[in-house]
Amino acid sequence: MSLKKILAMSAALILFGASSVANGQSFSVSDQTATVGSASVAVSWSWTAGSDVTAFGVDIVFDNTFLTPQTTTSGGFETVDGCLANVPAGVSLKSCNLINASTIRVSLQNLGTPAASIASLAPGGTITFDIASTAVVGASSNFALTLASVVPGGTSVTLDNGAENEAGIVAATAPILSVAPTTQAFAAANGSTDTKTFTVTNTGNADGLTVAAALSGADDDNFSIVSGGNTCPTAAPGLAQAATCTIQVQFAPDAVDTFSASLDLTGNGGTANVALTGTGSAGPAGAITITPAGTFDFGELLTGIEEETQVFTATNTGAAGSVVTISSAALNLLFGSPLSIVAN
Repeated sequence: MSLKKILAMSAALILFGASSVANGQSFSVSDQTATVGSASVAVSWSWTAGSDVTAFGVDIVFDNTFLTPQTTTSGGFETVDGCLANVPAGVSLKSCNLINASTIRVSLQNLGTPAASIASLAPGGTITFDIASTAVVGASSNFALTLASVVPGGTSVTLDNGAENEAGIVAATAPILSVAPTTQAFAAANGSTDTKTFTVTNTGNADGLTVAAALSGADDDNFSIVSGGNTCPTAAPGLAQAATCTIQVQFAPDAVDTFSASLDLTGNGGTANVALTGTGSAGPAGAITITPAGTFDFGELLTGIEEETQVFTATNTGAAGSVVTISSAALNLLFGSPLSIVAN
């Protein structure tokens, strides 16, 4: 074979090798979020084959201040549970271990001559992290990926090291019940009423707020929810995010006094209690006029045989808006008088 042919074959081999190295293999970790208060969060890793890579090792660095991978100790190693769940049995050597408090190493290798390349895995497995109970909304870990080893050596592997947070704690998705005002004073003259309106808002991050309203307290019988004055839904589909409904409460004092009660709201978005106070005043002065007035003569009647009935009408002839309460009616009689009240 001529030197010219040998040089040409060598050049072809070099070009083929360069093409193989640049043929698009990558390792990535999925993005995931968990609501605040969650006990754990699971992420998955994937391998995309692009060339004749027969072995690789990738380190996954995470924030161990609030994330702890679930592991099983075996043979002196802390093996990450579920991390290799989808890796075929045909892969010669495989491991996924916690190599320090904040680093997991995923390693796969095929043996043999020639060794088979590592096929695509989407995903290769799942890593479940326990979340610290102290984790708050906004806590996050942007997993940093580092290529620990690759065969053939020098092969380029694209690592998903995006700027996004790949595991984060977010607020729970739920409706939230809010009401305004949170306290309310009423005032009305004895016998009249005062009505106030309360606005309920779904301030949560989910639709479907349901609300039940009731009154309680020492003087709750002097307050009432106006008939037809409650527009809040008690069942699905409920109140959408940022939507409002209203509840009207009426105060009706029955004395010149002070009163207190509570408007109690419950539902799937929490509870709220609105303190209610009321003042009952005397109001305009009233006056009672009885008709017929003065002296009324029943006339002469036969004892034990005849009787006569007369209706007397009590009228409030006081100032406009006044209220008069008649607590009782009685006769001031001489001993032995045959008069009596037959109806009141």
